[in-house]
Amino acid sequence: GSVFAAVDAATGEAVALKVVQKYDAYASDGSLRHAVDERLVLELAAGGSPYVLQLRHAFQTAGGLYLVSEWCGGGDLRSALRRRPGGTLTRAEGVRLLSQLAVAIGYLHRLGVVHRDIKAENVMLASAPPVGADGGPDLSAAVLRLGDMGLAKKLPAGRHGRTRSFCGTDEYMAPEVVLGTPYGAAVDWWSFGVLAARLLTGRS
Repeated sequence: GSVFAAVDAATGEAVALKVVQKYDAYASDGSLRHAVDERLVLELAAGGSPYVLQLRHAFQTAGGLYLVSEWCGGGDLRSALRRRPGGTLTRAEGVRLLSQLAVAIGYLHRLGVVHRDIKAENVMLASAPPVGADGGPDLSAAVLRLGDMGLAKKLPAGRHGRTRSFCGTDEYMAPEVVLGTPYGAAVDWWSFGVLAARLLTGRS
């Protein structure tokens, strides 16, 4: 789907509008299911964590599916770091942002949801950060939102719920995903570790 900046006509609030055209969704294997799953996960997670993107509305027309979520004025974390010399977080920023991300992932897991695509592009900054002394964004007071639930999945009920779909972003995938063996929520922590290494060192 495509994401657009929009304004809620009823409140005047800036929002993000994700549009999935039904024709494209039906034509692309799995896309419609992912769009429906994303809505269900966002509805399930609504209001429960300050670090998970909040869904405002969801609706559909004859031609499309629409998800209206809160607007994150700081954009995504990857883009923010590209504007910074060195492209990494300071230790203090890393502790702050990775702690928030860990809380968000843990919250989804308590709901029985595995995200399956943890990466900097899917970590949003709630508001635009100020410019730091180095000319890049200062993230020392940033608040994040974990977004893009397009690959998120509600695991089967039970303590050892598993799935085996091959999905995600290659360099962040846990070994069991790559190997095609059944996996659970722990794959998100593998991706979290890869992301942490990249954010703090610039390497994975």
